[in-house]
This record gives sequence, structure tokens and C-alpha cells, in this order.
Amino acid sequence: GTPYEVYFNPVNMFVAGFIGEPPMNFLRFTLKEGCAELGGAKLSLAGILSPEKLAELEGRGLVFGFRPEAVLRPEEAPDDALRLSGRVELTELLGDNANVYMDLDGAKAILKIDPHFTPETDAVHTFAIPRKSGYLFNGETEEIIPTLLSHE
Repeated sequence: GTPYEVYFNPVNMFVAGFIGEPPMNFLRFTLKEGCAELGGAKLSLAGILSPEKLAELEGRGLVFGFRPEAVLRPEEAPDDALRLSGRVELTELLGDNANVYMDLDGAKAILKIDPHFTPETDAVHTFAIPRKSGYLFNGETEEIIPTLLSHE
């Protein structure tokens, strides 16, 4: 596909992780009662997946993906955004942005944020991911699972 299609509509985890710097973050979970438990937070997938798809995927291993630049400060995020907290392992000031390396209950993630809001190393940092900025993948095949939300 075109670079735009590959970036916004990847067909699988390999493609999603191949384009973008830093690469897309991937958090593994098992779908339980229509919810993803990610980094200690629960995200209902109702409204993201159809009721039929939710039933089909119940109990299966899935992967939630998000791009490092998609994160927002919690106060800037829509009410239905996923809010995650974790420990800051490292920060990297790059001029117009900063990369923040996080530990989310054992899962690793990189955030690309405004350098004026860079947290301290070892601090607990909370960030938000708008629902439309998340991607779902099959944990076995690593193929994208189409959602009801647009990523463009």
C-alpha cells in the first residue's frame, strides 16, 4: 500500500511495527467479558467491536497497539480515552519532543510527548490513548482485527 495506508491501516503487527519512529507499542491481553485489561486499567471493547465480534473473540489472546505519538495528557483526552499508568524507566529529550520509556506492569511502551511535560525517571506517569488511536490484532496470527472506529 501507500505509506499513508501502511501507517494508518496496517494489515498486521509486522507492518504496524515497521513504519513509525519509535515503532508502534503492542500490549498483549486476553479478552474477558468484553474488556481488555491493560497495564492495570480496563478498556471495554463495546463500541469498538461489534457484539458478534466480541462474542467470537471472548477468551482469546489479543494485542492492543498504539503509536507513541498518539498519547495525550489525561486532562486533554476525551472522557472515553484509555488511561494507563506506569513507571518511567528513561526519558530522552529530542528537541521538539521527548521519548518516555515506560514499564506498564511488565509490558514496555514508548511515548512521544511534548518535552515541556516530560516526567522524571522512576515517577509514576499517567497518559491517555483516544479510542480511535488504538489498534487490535489477533494474538496468534498477528493480523489486524477491523474495528468500528476509523484511524485516519
